[in-house]
Amino acid sequence: MQEQWAAEQQEEWQCVETSRVAQDAIFRTLDTFVDLVVQFEAKDGVLKRTFSSRSHRAQLGHDPTGCNGNIESLTHLHTQEFIHHLPKIIAAIESGEVRDGVGDEVPLLHADGHIVWFEWRLALEPERHRFVVIFHDITDRHDWQQQRLEAIAREKEVLR
Repeated sequence: MQEQWAAEQQEEWQCVETSRVAQDAIFRTLDTFVDLVVQFEAKDGVLKRTFSSRSHRAQLGHDPTGCNGNIESLTHLHTQEFIHHLPKIIAAIESGEVRDGVGDEVPLLHADGHIVWFEWRLALEPERHRFVVIFHDITDRHDWQQQRLEAIAREKEVLR
C-alpha cells in the first residue's frame, strides 16, 4: 500500500515538474516577442503583474523586473486614470465578465514620461486567477485618430 502511494506521489511530482518546465519554455518564448507580454494575477481584489517581458525596455524604457508587483504601486508605468479604474477592472475579471481575446486601448507611461498607447488581447487562466496579456503599440494610429478628430472639430467650428 505504501509503495503504491509512493509511486502515485512520484507520478504526481513528475507531472508538476513537466508542467513547470513547459511553462518556463513558454515564458522564455514570450520573452522574445517585440510586443509587451504580461502575466497578471487577480485575487482577493488585488491585481498583480507576475511576469513582464524584456520588450518593456525597448517599448517603454523600463527594466522588466521593475514592472512586476501590485499594480497600485506601479505608478511609474500606469496612469492615474488606469489605477483609479482598477477596482472595476478587478471585479470584471473575478466575476468572469472579461473573456479571452477582449481588447481595447490602454495608455502606459514611458520612462521619460510620455504616454504610449497599446491595444491588448488576453488569455485567461480563471482556475489559477491568472491571465496573460499581449500589448501591441498603436501610438501612431492613436495619435493620427486624435489629430483627425481635432481637425474635424475645428472644421465644424469654422463652418458654424
